[in-house]
Amino acid sequence: MVLEKLTSNLSQFYRKLTNFWDTFGILINELKKMESEKDRIDVVIAIGGNIGDVELTFQKALNLLAQHDISDIRISSIYANPPVNCITGTPDFKNAVILCKTTLKPQELLKTTQEIEIKLGRPSSHFSNMSRTIDLDIILYGSEIIISENLIIPHPRAIERLFVIQPLNEIAPDLIFPNTQHTVSEHFKILSK
Repeated sequence: MVLEKLTSNLSQFYRKLTNFWDTFGILINELKKMESEKDRIDVVIAIGGNIGDVELTFQKALNLLAQHDISDIRISSIYANPPVNCITGTPDFKNAVILCKTTLKPQELLKTTQEIEIKLGRPSSHFSNMSRTIDLDIILYGSEIIISENLIIPHPRAIERLFVIQPLNEIAPDLIFPNTQHTVSEHFKILSK
């Protein structure tokens, strides 16, 4: 009788201890996740192209981005747009915007996007207004304003381009451009007039 009661008490104690450690483990994992999330920066990347199967190329770009410490990737709808400042006869572009998180520094992110462009068929040296399989432009990097020799954030022409602002308005209308202190939806209203 005493042995049965002791066995029963030990069994209950073991179950409670196991539940405690399970709960403790979940809490530790959540704390680790929260710690890593606080170092992640919200980033906006414009994606475009007009050569080949553009939508398939976009999907490949998303997969490649996910392999480079870029997470929580959301993409807007894809919009068809006429070419801007391109030679006559240039086919329409397809454009979208990606909202994601990363721990990559701005220059690392730029290097990553350029490597992905090359991997997906864009020549490493190219003119700015020519047809392309893929174009990845960093539009926003958190609330930072960055001006360097090879990178300007926010992208200097983003707020003038409906093909950037319209898809961004679809997925993040309340995002604020740090250089203008206006939301995406405010910029969209201006461009839509």
